[in-house]
Amino acid sequence: MNGMTNQERYADISRISGLSEDIVKRVIAAERESILNSLKRGERAALIGRCVIRPEIKSKLVIGGTLKSYIDLKAEVTSSLKSSLEEMGSFEIADDNVENEHESGIRLRQIPSLI
Repeated sequence: MNGMTNQERYADISRISGLSEDIVKRVIAAERESILNSLKRGERAALIGRCVIRPEIKSKLVIGGTLKSYIDLKAEVTSSLKSSLEEMGSFEIADDNVENEHESGIRLRQIPSLI
């Protein structure tokens, strides 16, 4: 199952929020910069309502036998996002995606003909 492209995500957020795509792009860019600044300082960074990213300094052995430090990131989904999806037993089917097969193998558009 494919997801939205970045452009489609901007357009969807713009449609939902009523804000222009330019403003949406600027806010998302500012959020990214803010998160990056926190991670560079070794702080955890919250993508508000979505996930928390925790940076950790690790080492790896590189060619020549020396150790090189790098920052590894671990992300954890917030409980509010998890609980929003908790009651769902399957994915929603997009209106423009009626050709996808249901997990049982029956095409959704065939169901009315079976009744």
